[in-house]
Amino acid sequence: MLICPDCQFENPNNHKFCQNCGTSLNQRVCPECGVDVATNAEKCHVCGAVCGTVRTALIVKNNSLPAQKLEGESQKLENPELTESPTTPQPLMIGDYLDYQQRYQLLEPLPNTEELSTHRELCVRVLDCQPYQITPLKVILTKQSQDLPNSIAENSGNVPSWAQTYIALQPQLHKGIPPIHDAWQQDGMEVVLLEDRSHWQSLLQLWQEDSTTSLQILECFYRITQLW
Repeated sequence: MLICPDCQFENPNNHKFCQNCGTSLNQRVCPECGVDVATNAEKCHVCGAVCGTVRTALIVKNNSLPAQKLEGESQKLENPELTESPTTPQPLMIGDYLDYQQRYQLLEPLPNTEELSTHRELCVRVLDCQPYQITPLKVILTKQSQDLPNSIAENSGNVPSWAQTYIALQPQLHKGIPPIHDAWQQDGMEVVLLEDRSHWQSLLQLWQEDSTTSLQILECFYRITQLW
């Protein structure tokens, strides 16, 4: 279902306008020039301003997870004449999608599976091409709030265990914890999608500025201890 960004009304996936308030569900207004921009576009086609919903994807390699096959791979198994000779796994490049549903488009290249196994954790930015569509994780959290533990157990098997930390902290709404948007497991990878904060100023940059006072630095340390 599609959640209206204005009135939060639930709409069918094939609707272009909210049934309750009439807000467009496939376009948004550019904050810079005011033209209508498709929700699956990263930037405005007129002024170039960033309009899309960008999220941060944390990816962890898990060799214990079974690898799944894409539809094209299944067709190759059914039709031997389509099978090609084995090649080195190709990395997912900018423009490719992180998920099979082709919702999260990569804004940064992703290493191939061999390179991924050498990293403990990868962090890439992705464009949410369906920002108003409710995620499976949101459905699970909604059921959790309605005290339906059996339904949670049936649907949360695809959620990485380390995503539970973000889920547990989300009700506290601590500003230091980025809200979790989605999480899943596929092809030996565990993926957690968070609010993008790559544009935030780092503490190191803040502390190196001449205008930053000692009191502000102490305040930062105090907030860090509160977070932990």
